[in-house]
Amino acid sequence: MNSKIKSVLQYLITIAITGVLVWLSLRGINAGEGHDTADLIWSVWTKSNKVYLLLMGGILMLSHVLRAERWRMLLEPSGNKGTLWNSFLSVMVGYLVNLAIPRGGEVSRCYNLFKLEKTPVEVSFGTVVVERLVDVICMLILVTISFVSEWGKLKGIHGCTRLFWRWNEADGFTIHDRYSTWRDRCCCVDLLPPQ
Repeated sequence: MNSKIKSVLQYLITIAITGVLVWLSLRGINAGEGHDTADLIWSVWTKSNKVYLLLMGGILMLSHVLRAERWRMLLEPSGNKGTLWNSFLSVMVGYLVNLAIPRGGEVSRCYNLFKLEKTPVEVSFGTVVVERLVDVICMLILVTISFVSEWGKLKGIHGCTRLFWRWNEADGFTIHDRYSTWRDRCCCVDLLPPQ
């Protein structure tokens, strides 16, 4: 088969799969009685602020470019000097595959880079594992910083170590950090042991 026809067929199949996935994800939207889902989506689109959407899209693409550059830099010590463009394309293919097969994108981007630059799959997959380890370490550092910086609030609400539950006919149970009447005192829950 001619390589140009094969390439066109691959793109058509990819577009068809994307269309099916979009349809599957949007078919569960309930527009209400007598309303069309397509009209609902179109009205939401026309009411949205396009400046924020473009800004978000630009920031998102920048993060993908930075991820591709990080991956390219991780591959350099192994002697595989690829281009940023091919790394970016492989990362984007990985995101596309992740829509259909969770975590399948990690393997597919390695295979895609092999097709584009002949980088061995085992080498590129090793760098993907390193990326994931670095991501987990960074996430743990951020969670630790969050806990340390918010420890005063975690000890109790506004410095208190007790939550007070109030029953209300309209709202049911509501939670308060202080009690206002003697009746609330009997409905408290200790968050932390008394100091």
